[in-house]
Amino acid sequence: MVKRLFAVPAACVLALSLSSTMAQAELVPPEPDLSEILNSRNGEQWAIALGKALFWDMQVGSDGMACASCHFSAGADSRVVNQLNPNIDNEFGAIEASGSHSLGTTASGAVSGPNYELVAEDFPFRQLANENDRNSTILIVTNDVVSSAGSYDAEFKKVRKGKLDDKCGPASNDIFHAGGYAARMVEPRNTPTTINAAFNHRNFWDGRADNTFNGVSPFGPRDTVNDPTARVLVLGNYGRAKLAKLSVENASLASQAVGPPLSNFEMSCNNRAFRDLGRKLLATKTRPLGYQEVHKNDSVFRKGPLGNLRHYSKKGLRYSYMNLVRRAFDRKYWIAGGRYEIESDGTLQLTQKGFTQMEMNFPMFFGIAVMMYERTLISDQSAFDSCAPDTSDSNNPFCTGQPTMTALELEGLVEFNNSSCVFCHAAPLFSSASFQEGEEFVPIARAPNATAGPPGPAVAALHDTGFFNLGTRPVGEDIGGGATDPHGDSLSMARTFLDEVLGLPVSDPTGVVDPCDTDIALIIPPAGPNAGSFIDATFDGCSPNGTGAIDISEPDNFRLMVDGQVKTPTLRNVALTPPYFHYGGYSDLDQVMDFYDRGGSRRDRTNGGDDSGTGVFGEGLLPVPDTADAGTNTPGLMAPLGLGQDGKDAIVAFMKTLTDPRVQCDMAPFDHPELILNHGHWEEDLDGDGKADDVRVRIPAVGKGGFQADGNGHMCLPNDGDLLNVDLRNRLEPLD
Repeated sequence: MVKRLFAVPAACVLALSLSSTMAQAELVPPEPDLSEILNSRNGEQWAIALGKALFWDMQVGSDGMACASCHFSAGADSRVVNQLNPNIDNEFGAIEASGSHSLGTTASGAVSGPNYELVAEDFPFRQLANENDRNSTILIVTNDVVSSAGSYDAEFKKVRKGKLDDKCGPASNDIFHAGGYAARMVEPRNTPTTINAAFNHRNFWDGRADNTFNGVSPFGPRDTVNDPTARVLVLGNYGRAKLAKLSVENASLASQAVGPPLSNFEMSCNNRAFRDLGRKLLATKTRPLGYQEVHKNDSVFRKGPLGNLRHYSKKGLRYSYMNLVRRAFDRKYWIAGGRYEIESDGTLQLTQKGFTQMEMNFPMFFGIAVMMYERTLISDQSAFDSCAPDTSDSNNPFCTGQPTMTALELEGLVEFNNSSCVFCHAAPLFSSASFQEGEEFVPIARAPNATAGPPGPAVAALHDTGFFNLGTRPVGEDIGGGATDPHGDSLSMARTFLDEVLGLPVSDPTGVVDPCDTDIALIIPPAGPNAGSFIDATFDGCSPNGTGAIDISEPDNFRLMVDGQVKTPTLRNVALTPPYFHYGGYSDLDQVMDFYDRGGSRRDRTNGGDDSGTGVFGEGLLPVPDTADAGTNTPGLMAPLGLGQDGKDAIVAFMKTLTDPRVQCDMAPFDHPELILNHGHWEEDLDGDGKADDVRVRIPAVGKGGFQADGNGHMCLPNDGDLLNVDLRNRLEPLD
């Protein structure tokens, strides 16, 4: 249940109140109400099967890309070739360099560019003369992003029923190329894991995947309000369809799922519509997973509650996508006759050249089905869970279960809880952007800034709960949650709240009833007389003289900490999912701890503030001018920790206890069909299509027992948090 109230988040209370035993318990994601959407006869199980097929099916993409193509390794991506995006300047390589380093190169000295193979010496992307001092001399900085290779840059023409690829136009080689031929584009942000994503209140790094699913797009009510075509089709009179609004809360995963299939960076040629994808996959010629082997012991398709769904050929399923949709969803969403188009003014038209109701509703089917599958991907059987540590003595925790954690790992738990880590990564979900079924989620929070402007007292700033600007890089390189949706509305709920206070119209209200008298939790950092406590403060946006209030008429008392904010990822399985941060600029956990121990990478200004943000409401000129009094968009919690090497090593050891062995070895529910994907390009074009040929690799199908049960235990992932460990790619079998 989501209640848009302002109170102390339950996760933070647990983090600060360490006098309890962490009893091992099943983690339960928040429950969406699908009672009127799914088929009443086993609809949930059929939706899970449909979602797993759609997630792993390479036919979903325009050129062989599946959702799983970027989420195949512990729900993330471990590839190291053709994984660089040049970011906003469209230029690869270093943007600052000194000494032996040169502009345009990587830290290893290589000339950067598309189709580059990353090596250990390239990391971290910001290297300093003194890694313990964020203001020390910069040796080299690159603003590139390590992410995931996706689709070619080409225009969509039409789908081809029963074929792997769509028909698209010539591919561009302007930015992404190999040997002069077009290469696959790389996404602009690092790929986060899908495992445990069901707990996130909102998804994507910038939070644009709304908690409320509208059946059409990632943007929830903002699209429903501003776009009259953002509707689903339901059965109306005389067997025809009519338009209706859909609103499903706690369905951020569904909102997220409908983004990548149409993204030209990720899975689609430019300008493909979801109804086109529906026409392709719902055709009788299209066999679900038809180009991929399904394991004989698959936990959903062969050994699951629905019996044998596996095709006799061992490739794909014996049910069509049309059949799976009918079994999963209520008939009112697919039974209507006729073909339809929605005019730009929201008028539904019958037309012979239109699309069926099932094709028009395909984004709803896709989003909800993939969400139902991803809701099964919950990892709660780590060593930490088995230990169930008793923290009644916060400095001497001990295991109450088996197997136990080592002395070093328990020491790491103490360091973790005594540092600022716990404020954003509290147990049991280890992300303040997440919540469980039955909990209230507080969408807006207050946290202290170091300063609002010139040197002076720390002030409170509003931000989206679970979203922070940590000062990983200047905010001008990625504005994150400070951006707007296609209609110009802010992605940030904190900024939306400010608009409400100022009397401005908003498309997706925050739910605050009285903005003149609203309690908001204020986190005080672990220093000073109020260490580790919460203070309720009144946001007084109406009275200029409210005692103890934040008065927006006095800029020194108020700030928005929104530009550059990104979602706090879970730390569960973190040792399996390098590289780190939203731009992937840190290849291992040791580098991450160096970053936190020095208080981040932002550069301090002579007159106060830093390069993480500017302006009274955190929305001044970008990039932040060197001469500006910038203030700060980072919380006061981002300060040097003074852990020392032993403390950092202990926290890394603790984080490795958050790995679920089922995720390491792809055991149920993390088993899957075969997947063929690319790992860079050959610098040649043997088939003459103008595109560099893929270096193809194969991930074998695996059943519910995981790779160990198949005698392939060497394919289990190493639990060491290092992108450059070659064993992290041990399941990528070369095909070429």
